[in-house]
Amino acid sequence: MTRTFLRRSLFIAAGTGLLLYIWFAWCLAHEPQPAPRTIDLLILGRPQLTNGAMLVSVVLSNGTSRSLNVVDDTAGNPFLGLVTTNYFAGYLVPDRDVSGPCANMMRINLAAGASLTNTVWITNPPPRFRLRTMVRDMHAEFSWGIRQIPRSLAVRAGLLRQRQFLGSPASPTSPTSPWIESGVYPQ
Repeated sequence: MTRTFLRRSLFIAAGTGLLLYIWFAWCLAHEPQPAPRTIDLLILGRPQLTNGAMLVSVVLSNGTSRSLNVVDDTAGNPFLGLVTTNYFAGYLVPDRDVSGPCANMMRINLAAGASLTNTVWITNPPPRFRLRTMVRDMHAEFSWGIRQIPRSLAVRAGLLRQRQFLGSPASPTSPTSPWIESGVYPQ
């Protein structure tokens, strides 16, 4: 065998090995990822209607891997807002508070994988509505704030332009229940 034949076969084998390595790395990087776990606000059973008031039991479940802070009202229960079909800048806007006024005393923490059950009375419910609460990820808010310190210093020094944005990636999330229609359920 000649030297050129050995070099050529070695070159082909190395090229084939490199292509197989690239293909394998690409397959690992592009494998299907599981859906991220979320925070859910669900209705337990059917809401009960009695004399213009509705009794609704809700479950807030934490499917994330972190402990979350549930915004609470002045009575210490999870804060719930009633949302109808009002839109403002593409967001559902809560019409009124179902529980008491929002206080956020940071007393309700929901561990990873845990759930919280609450029952609320809604007086004079609209024909169709949703319930919404607010949940904060304190760890994400803290780390996002720490990362923004150098940027804010650079903006003050005039090295960077200040960007206008609506919220941070660590802003509170608002889990929303499915639609509740008061006329559908038997009284």
